[in-house]
Amino acid sequence: MRRPSTLLLGRTLVSRSMRIRYGCELGLVVTQPTPAFCLGDIHPERRHDVLNEQPLCAEPVLPFRTGFDAFGNIIQRCLFPAGETILRLSGIVRDSGELDAGHGSVHHVSCGAAR
Repeated sequence: MRRPSTLLLGRTLVSRSMRIRYGCELGLVVTQPTPAFCLGDIHPERRHDVLNEQPLCAEPVLPFRTGFDAFGNIIQRCLFPAGETILRLSGIVRDSGELDAGHGSVHHVSCGAAR
């Protein structure tokens, strides 16, 4: 049974959704110009749940070309210059706390089962 997205506490209606802060800061050092694929963004199916975001950026400033992989994930392509490059990405996403819907074609394997 699915829980309602709101809960009535006395006379106050309270949302059951959570806000999840996400982000990263990565420092990478390369000895020569190096092509890179960055997959650190929210999946397009969840973009409507993003409340606040600082999109992927780099120091030094780099041009990114956006594409998608075979699973629909956002890919940012760039060329790292020789030396250190710092990548940053952050945001806040709303989530109901419900489990993700399963896919019927996925095969589950027990990890802790005795053999």
